[in-house]
This record gives sequence, C-alpha cells and structure tokens, in this order.
Amino acid sequence: MENHSLGVKCSCGHCEEGCINQKDKSFFASYGFDITKILLSVLIIVLSLTVKAISSFSLYLFIFSAVIVGYKVVITFVKNLISGKVFNEITLMLIASISAFVLGEYFEGSFILVLYETGELLEEIVTTSATKKIKSLNGLAVETVNLITKEGTKRIGVNEVKIGSLLQINKGDILPMESVIMERFAVFDMKSITGESKPCEFSFGSAVSSGAINMGESVIVKTKQEFAGSNIHKILQTVSAGKVDKAKSQKFIDVFAKFYTPIIFILAVLVSFVPPFFEGYNFSKWIHKGLSFLVIACPCAMIISVPTCFFVGIGALAKNGILVKGGNRLDKLALAKSVVFDKTGTLTVGEFKIDKIETFYGYTKQEVFDIVACLESKSSHPIAKVFLENSGKNGSFSFENVKEVVGRGVEGEFEKGKVLFGNLSFMKDNDVKVEVELYHGAIQYLSVNNVVVGKVFLTDKIKESSKNIVESLNRAGVRETVILSGDSDRVTSSVAKELGVTKYYGQLLPFEKVDKLNKIKTEMAGNVVFVGDGINDSPVLSKADVGIAMGWTGSDIAKETADIVIMDDDIKKVPMVIRQAKKIRGLVLENVIGCIAVKFAIMILSVFITLPIWLAMVADVGVMLIALLNSLRSIFIKKF
Repeated sequence: MENHSLGVKCSCGHCEEGCINQKDKSFFASYGFDITKILLSVLIIVLSLTVKAISSFSLYLFIFSAVIVGYKVVITFVKNLISGKVFNEITLMLIASISAFVLGEYFEGSFILVLYETGELLEEIVTTSATKKIKSLNGLAVETVNLITKEGTKRIGVNEVKIGSLLQINKGDILPMESVIMERFAVFDMKSITGESKPCEFSFGSAVSSGAINMGESVIVKTKQEFAGSNIHKILQTVSAGKVDKAKSQKFIDVFAKFYTPIIFILAVLVSFVPPFFEGYNFSKWIHKGLSFLVIACPCAMIISVPTCFFVGIGALAKNGILVKGGNRLDKLALAKSVVFDKTGTLTVGEFKIDKIETFYGYTKQEVFDIVACLESKSSHPIAKVFLENSGKNGSFSFENVKEVVGRGVEGEFEKGKVLFGNLSFMKDNDVKVEVELYHGAIQYLSVNNVVVGKVFLTDKIKESSKNIVESLNRAGVRETVILSGDSDRVTSSVAKELGVTKYYGQLLPFEKVDKLNKIKTEMAGNVVFVGDGINDSPVLSKADVGIAMGWTGSDIAKETADIVIMDDDIKKVPMVIRQAKKIRGLVLENVIGCIAVKFAIMILSVFITLPIWLAMVADVGVMLIALLNSLRSIFIKKF
C-alpha cells in the first residue's frame, strides 16, 4: 500500500514505490484487487484448515495463501535490503511470518500477512476518504484559459499567460490568477479565499483574487499576476503532500523509528533465546513469544498517524482561507503566548481618507494637495494612495532629488525651495517647528524651506473584525497582545485602548519594529506571533517565531515572508488558526503517548502470557486504526 496520499515516507520503505492516483477512480477500481486478494487468501486458509485434518497438502495451501498476500512484502523487503534499509516494519512482518512457518505454525504464518495487508488496506481507505475534502482543492487548478487576441479568443495554457493579458472568464470558470475586472459588473464566488460560499459583486477596475468562480455572465479580466505567483497556485503547492515541511513532532517519530526498530530486534532475540536456558531449554515456547513481541512492537500507528494530523489539518485550514506553509509552523504556533500586530491595514482598514486640509502663508488647499500628490507619486506608503487616486494631473509642479524616508515622510526640491511632507517626527528631525495638537487620526505636515505651509488630517477606521480580537485570542490561550506601529503614539494609543490591547509602541521605523519584537521575544516564555500586511512588515514577519500575513490587501513580499497567510484579511482567523494548531498538537501527543502506552503494555504482557501471533497482529492493527481515526479529528475546525 502506498501512503503518498499523505506525503508520508514511513520506515517500512514501501512508500518509495510510487504514487497511486485515485482521484477519479471508483471504490472498487481503487481497492478491488487488494480486497479480492485478501478474500482469496482467507478462503485458502479456511480450506487449508479443513484439509489439514486429512492431508499434509495443507502446508502447500498455507504457503500459497501467504504468497498471494505477501509477495509485495517480499519485493519491498528485497528493495529495502539492496538500499540498506533493513530495520523497518516490513522486516518485522516477514521475519515473524517465516519464523512461524519454520515452527510449524502455518496458520499463524499465513494469517500474519493477511492481517498486515488488511491493516494496510484499511489504513489507505480511511486516509484517502479523509483527504477527499482536501484533495478537492485540486478542482481549483486551471490548466487552460481563453486568451483574447486581435483575431478572437484563443485557448492557451495558464503558464503561458502574461501580466496584462485579457482573458474571457465564462460562467462557472475559475479565475486562474489575480486580475482586474474590465466589465461594468461581475459576480464571483470567493469560497477558495474566504472558506465560505458567498457571491461577491465587483465593478470595473475591481481586483479579484485567483480561485474565484464566476457566478454571472461571461466577463473580461486583465491579469495582474502570472499563474506561478497566484494565490491559488500557492495554496495547491502548500497542501501538496510533498511540499509540507515536517514538524518537530513528525521529526521525533522519524528519529524514534530509526532507533526503535533495532532495539526491538535485540529485545526479541533476548526474549527468544535467554529464558529457555532457565526453563528447561523450551526454545519453541520462547521463540513464539519473541515473534509475538516483534509483531506487537511494529510502530506503524505512530508513523502514519502523526503526519496525518498535520496534513489533514493544513488542508482543512486551506479550505477555510488560511494558507499554512508546513507542519512545523503549526507546531510553533501551538506554543504561542504573545501576538504582536501591525496597526495600519491589519487592525484598521488601512484606507486613509482626508478629513480636512489646513493651509498657511497664502497657500491654497489645492496647491497643498498638488504638491503632496506630486511628491508622493513614487512612494509605496498607504498615505500616498490617498493623493494619487484623486490627484488628476498632479498640478504643474516639478521636483528634483526626491527621496522617501521610510516611516517618516518624503523630501525633495522645487522652484520654491526644499519641501518636506511627513509626520511629526520627520518635521522634528529636520528642525521644523510644529505645534503638537490632539486629533483622533493622523496629521501629516507640509513644509517649504522649514516652514509649515499645510496640514493634512487623515482618518482610518478600525476593522469590524478587530473589535473582539483580544478576547478571542485570550480564549485561544494568548496571554499578551501588542501593537507595533509607525504611526504616532497618540493614534496608536487610541487604537490600542479601543481594542483592549495590553501594550503598544508608536512612531517606529521598520528596523525599530524588529528591535522591539526581539525584546518581546526575550521577555516572553512562549513563542511570539507577528501579524502584518505591508512591505515594511516583512523584516518583522521574518524575525517572529510565526509570521502571519493578511493576504487579500497585503503586499507580495509580506505574503512570501510569512509562515501563514490569511487569504481574506479576516483578523478573526488569527485566533482560529491558533486554536487549530493547539488542537493538532494535542492530537499528536495523544497518538504518540497512547500508542507507546498500549504497545508497551501488550509487549510486556506477551512475555508473561503466551499470545497467539495472529492476536498480537490484531492488537497492532487496532491501535493503528484508533490512532488514525483520532488524527482525522483535525479536519474539524471551530471557527469563532
């Protein structure tokens, strides 16, 4: 049985053989051969038991039964032997079966292999059915699109589409890459981004994320992104089993299996050959006990159940619009005790609006606006967007030596002299006299030759989803919340108090945010999470134990740097993913501790009480299935 549906390579070695694609097969097409093989082997065993009473021919029937279900085990064992992989589950099964035949226990020798193959089949059926929900994400993968050319529409592969191309998206089609609507009206289902099936309306010029499904009439879109960089492509890559990084818990299982198997072999040999010297040389009895010991000790339950937890959990989160870049991120997130937020665009809407403009020394409001718009034309700051969207031709001003001071403002030179536009700190850094005043939003100052000629008052609203974020995080086990912002202390304080955030720091440059985050990390016992969305948040996202980026409006750099991306910018999904991470870690610990406890209890029992080998095998399969079913609980997510 191949376990590639989970992206797992366990110690048995047979996972190396290749991947069976069962996506479009019926149940019988997928498992019919294995089921038939097992049933035929069982029938032959029953026939063997009948013949045994009247003929020695039963031995050949038992061997034939073992060959039917065990030929793959032998082939895999030979492959493992050639590649130097000796100590694994396959070896345990094969030695136990062969030894039973040598001891004349033909029924046990055959039935071991039947039970082993049955367990493998049940494991594959359970894990495949559990991952159907996750694998349905593959339905979002688009291979070809309708490209609009001068000659008409042309069907091409998604990887051939360039940025700026015009595509025709028909009703029911999936948008393969981030695009802009070129029609007056369009309706898309955003389930792949938000996790909820809900129609969203878009107008001309609106941006739509990849993975959206057209629910209305055919629309024309202009691409903003190539397929390789699209959100949906990244989701498909992340939930692809081979791309999921191993968590510490899973790495523990790998190391455990590496040392566990040879130790079990040594103990089995000791059980088989030491006690007989003290009990009348009854080797047959103790070799039987040693074989039972080997079968019971197989660690397949742990090897399969741990990665199942992470794979199923990551897939379930992806279905709810949360992209996790590997199990190790969830492992770290489960130990989070502090969450640090960027303010603008994360806790607030991030769309500044001009409340009012005040002018001095003969400057008009239009002049102040045009000077700022022209000066900010090359800036990436959210404030620049306010002026550029409404600037028209940006006036008739021409600037030289324009330079942006990150987190502070912009400076340049024009016909009237040196001009500065930025926050209070920027003015003070350049010896511009400014009177501090109270305002619920942000104030940006315009100075010409070190004299303030205008003030721009900007407002930014707190997101509705941010209102109860602290309470939700506390329920998820987070003990401290912090805001790090480049905005003024006054504005940062106002937002922090309204949301109930315990600590806040304003007027921080990007590198100062990193320093502050490092200080928080040294002060807190658990892991520290940072949540942000902008280009200037990238350094902090990379330094946090776990970085979470807002994926809808967030910058590409932030999304690339982050460990987790929330595709629809819903801040309420931060506590949700933390709760899920804790749940998965709990399931992993339950499986590991439970499997070890049951295994060792039965192993010790088998030394003092003679257990049939087939009964030991049933115990092993039972533990494995219980652990697997427990792992599947990670597919259920408590949302809010």
